Amino acid sequence: MSTYNLSDNVQDSFKFEVRGLKYSMTYPKVAEVEEIQILSDKLKEAQDEKREDEAKELSKNLEEFFYKFIAPEGHDTPVKEALEKENIKVMRNFNKMIQAELAIS
Repeated sequence: MSTYNLSDNVQDSFKFEVRGLKYSMTYPKVAEVEEIQILSDKLKEAQDEKREDEAKELSKNLEEFFYKFIAPEGHDTPVKEALEKENIKVMRNFNKMIQAELAIS
């Protein structure tokens, strides 16, 4: 009979930096990913139905929920604040990194 250790060699977080500011992102737990998915689905529905105020609020909630997994290391600048000062290519790189790190195969 085969035995698999599914948590062997699994990291709890990963690190990245933006213009020298270092951050650590904790991987969300399954229940947290489900919450992100529910918020994302509600946001898409509100956007599709042109409920702009609701979409704006859901987008803000989703962003806040997501950013809680990211902690500054050795400084106090929240990642949202750091990214707002960057050009669109940095944000694109951030999004690609998140998609790669959080992809579920």
